[in-house]
Amino acid sequence: MIKKRSKPAKHSPPDRSISMEIGRAGKHAKRNALGCSFRLRKFNRCMRVPLLTISFCLGVMGIASAQSIQNMELFGNLDTHRDTAVVNPYRYSACWGYVAADGHEYALLGCPLGTQVVDLEGPSLIERAFIPGPRNRWREMKMYTHYAFIVSEATDVAAGAGLQIVDLQYLPDSVHLIKTYVWTDTVARPSAHTISQNGHFLYLNGGTFNGLRILDISDPENPVKAGMYSGFYVHDTHIRNDTAFASCLANGLDVVNVVDKSSPSRITLLQYSGAHTHNSWTSRDGARVFTTDENPIGEKSMKEWDLADIQNPFLRSTTGTNLGLPIVHNVVVKGSLAYVAWYTAGLRVFDVNTPSSPVQVGYFDSYPQDDSVIFNGNWGVDPFLPSGKAIVSDMSTGLHVVRCVDDRRGVVTGTVRDAATNQPIPGVLLHFQGQPSLTRWTGSNGSYIFGFAPGPQTAHVEKTGYLPKTVEVSVPDTGTTSFDFVITPITTGAGERADLPRSFALDQNFPNPFNPTTKITIASPVRTEATLRVYNVLGQVVATLFDGTTEAGERTLSFDAAGLPSGVYFSVLRTPAYAASRKMVVSK
Repeated sequence: MIKKRSKPAKHSPPDRSISMEIGRAGKHAKRNALGCSFRLRKFNRCMRVPLLTISFCLGVMGIASAQSIQNMELFGNLDTHRDTAVVNPYRYSACWGYVAADGHEYALLGCPLGTQVVDLEGPSLIERAFIPGPRNRWREMKMYTHYAFIVSEATDVAAGAGLQIVDLQYLPDSVHLIKTYVWTDTVARPSAHTISQNGHFLYLNGGTFNGLRILDISDPENPVKAGMYSGFYVHDTHIRNDTAFASCLANGLDVVNVVDKSSPSRITLLQYSGAHTHNSWTSRDGARVFTTDENPIGEKSMKEWDLADIQNPFLRSTTGTNLGLPIVHNVVVKGSLAYVAWYTAGLRVFDVNTPSSPVQVGYFDSYPQDDSVIFNGNWGVDPFLPSGKAIVSDMSTGLHVVRCVDDRRGVVTGTVRDAATNQPIPGVLLHFQGQPSLTRWTGSNGSYIFGFAPGPQTAHVEKTGYLPKTVEVSVPDTGTTSFDFVITPITTGAGERADLPRSFALDQNFPNPFNPTTKITIASPVRTEATLRVYNVLGQVVATLFDGTTEAGERTLSFDAAGLPSGVYFSVLRTPAYAASRKMVVSK
């Protein structure tokens, strides 16, 4: 129960370097029959969230057996706030961390009916408080000093919609909901889809305003409106110094000068084919920005853009096209590592220290039962806790706590040359077995560069008109090694075909819409293993059209939907070096 309290006199937030006096046991502590402690302490605050401490212990080995994990240490999982009153598979949303003045680490998790506060110390994850909020499937939060600021897309002010301001300084005993702030010029704009923080400013993104709203939280309990920006719908914003990187979905990345918060101005607008820019984060040195395209139909990738000329960013790399089907969600960058919440593919961690060459160094799949085109699995990640732990939110399974245990990587660079002429060859496909996300093509000078986890790697080198080659390469723990490939041209008539495709492709089916049959054409520049399957909108396989080895060239297959209902379906092509999907409509 939340009890209203009289508002105390205004006070300045305490210095975070000063330890708070918090009793962990004593005369106020009681113990229930299960051995769980709870404490109800009185504070003269405007609102008080009583505390119930629940210990939820799940053995690490038990979790690891249920999830797919590589190069990550798993500490625990907490899944205790499912909304059983409605049929809603999206039970959880964003997460963020909080470090108390004494160094104690906590996680905040967005739940359908509020925000959970979880203690990360000790052998098990413990809920320390729950902050009720209006029912909503999306909830996001950020911290400033010991205050949490929480938003959702709820719009009913009477039901609690708005910006929740919560004081966490009294943890682990209690937390305090100070107020719910509503944008001062109208109660018609209480919601936001996401929230960003930099210094003593908050940036509220999307929701009922669509654009960007800026609040000054120098006095955290009494925000002051600082400015607005309404160029496009802003889905999320990353702030670096006085530059806002606003992700505007189909409108791309809007780079905005926010030196003058009352009058933000555009620096440049980065638009590109197939854009569905969902979020962004800059590299450690600020020289690059990474974007994610949350696109269920087109490319589902993390892109790396060079900001040397911020007026004209250029694309350095695209990562994840070959991870397979899942939709990408959010990226955050800590040091040399990019942590990417990749929905049903789970958390993916990439070393992005070397420009143009991200390398996957670890992953944790919190939703291993499915890798389809559905919005489920890993929603958010916060890797910034001092302990090195990363908190991960899964839409179905709640909070997970992990740590990347080995982020070493080596760099391999070199040139691919023609065995007959010794000339460099552009457009050669290089694919390293077991690392499909690192498929590359050589540049105009025949050169390539890769980053890898250390150890032996099997390289496949292929180009139309040349004999394919497979070579073992040893990758160092750190540093760079050079390795040149020499491939032999096919000089006889046999095998030399000018009509072979130059790249992989999955064509749009024809006709579309259709009833009940349609044709799907796939293309491959080389002989390769491939699958072509059809999925429904729930991510279930409804047909397997091909599963085996396909020769170089084109192949057309028929899909008969006579036994399926009208609706949207997806054709999905996968090879070791390529993955793509296309939307199809059955209309009966």
